[in-house]
Amino acid sequence: MKQAIGILILLTAVLSAAVWAEYATDSTNIVLRDKQNFSGQEKGYSLVNQDPDPAEPGSLVDIRFKIENTGGEPAENFIFEILPEFPFKLGDGQSAQVNLGTIYGRQIGEQGAIVHYRLLINKDAVEGDNLLNVRYSTDNGQTWTRPRPFAIRVQSHDAVIGIDKVTVEPELVRPGGTFKLSFLVVNHASALLKNIRVMVDLGAGDTEKPFSPIGGSNEKVIGNMDGKEGATLLYTFAVDADAESKAYRLPVEIKYVDRQGKNFTKQNVIGILIGEEPELSVAIQSTEVYTSGKAGAIVLKVVNKGTSDIKFLNLKIEPTEEVTVVGSNEMYIGELDSDDFSTAEFKVYVKSDKDKVAIPVRYEFKDSNNNPYSRQASLELPLYSASEARKMGLAEGNLAIGIAIILAILAAGYFVFRRWRKTKAHK
Repeated sequence: MKQAIGILILLTAVLSAAVWAEYATDSTNIVLRDKQNFSGQEKGYSLVNQDPDPAEPGSLVDIRFKIENTGGEPAENFIFEILPEFPFKLGDGQSAQVNLGTIYGRQIGEQGAIVHYRLLINKDAVEGDNLLNVRYSTDNGQTWTRPRPFAIRVQSHDAVIGIDKVTVEPELVRPGGTFKLSFLVVNHASALLKNIRVMVDLGAGDTEKPFSPIGGSNEKVIGNMDGKEGATLLYTFAVDADAESKAYRLPVEIKYVDRQGKNFTKQNVIGILIGEEPELSVAIQSTEVYTSGKAGAIVLKVVNKGTSDIKFLNLKIEPTEEVTVVGSNEMYIGELDSDDFSTAEFKVYVKSDKDKVAIPVRYEFKDSNNNPYSRQASLELPLYSASEARKMGLAEGNLAIGIAIILAILAAGYFVFRRWRKTKAHK
């Protein structure tokens, strides 16, 4: 116990001697105080005040130095100067040198001289401790003393990471197919970011997306990424065969840690377009027109052979010199599901000396993603002579008329014969 008390007394004496040595000197002794009670960092002292702390790249920062004279003699003609280098620049209208005149002996604590500067930090400043050099003179600038540099903390308010250059191949993904998704993850800040985890959220339950990762996971990890650097990530997904054709919002979550150990989470959304080029066919299903110079109905059949539903389907027959539409030449069908068909009937008059005539049809529609389409088809309508039509049973033609005439003649002859017989009997 006595030994411990002795050691404590000895340490107290040594510390007291050190403090007395600092304040008891009769010579000039300039001290640049810092906010950590004189304790300098390994690579630079801290300032008395920095506002804001930390400062942000591209912004202004106010800094203050405290200058004390712990000696007994005054420091006359005292000049203080900062030596700003990248990323620091003096604010407009300021001078790097400040003439403080005389700093008297024992001018310490609240009596110490305060020097204030406003600096502009370059937008490309590296985040972390950036060192600022200073110097001072006690003989009106004839000789200079340059202490260790001061550390100014620079950091963006939030470490910024983002997604650029998104590529989906193919751009329109068909149900049952596959696609490659790639994007560039960029560290827009100037400081190192760590433990970067990038997850493409495929959802669950009612929010589950019809995608499955192929050849890997939907989550990728980047160990470290320096400031202003980027990394390209590639994913491959399969699409469910029964996936609805539409635009899907695919969330991408990025989690990362900055150099100070602060955790961040950022949400992004990428659009994936599911569908395929609609495949429609138009044909003549039936007709009442077989010969030239006749009018009759034709029925057009429209078939959706693709996997994507279509909507706003409208058919129109374009009139020509050989084909005249009797009545409306347009028919609105509306929706037509995948693997389904619909019909539209028009009445036309055909006048041509050829054995076939072209009926031009224009059909317009939109796919399930509201992309508009306009297509044309030329439908071939065969024409026959009257005799050919009769032979093929496509028309009764003049045979029926001839039979009707013969029957009429026979009926008239029979009537005349009966009257003749009656007249002869009366005689």
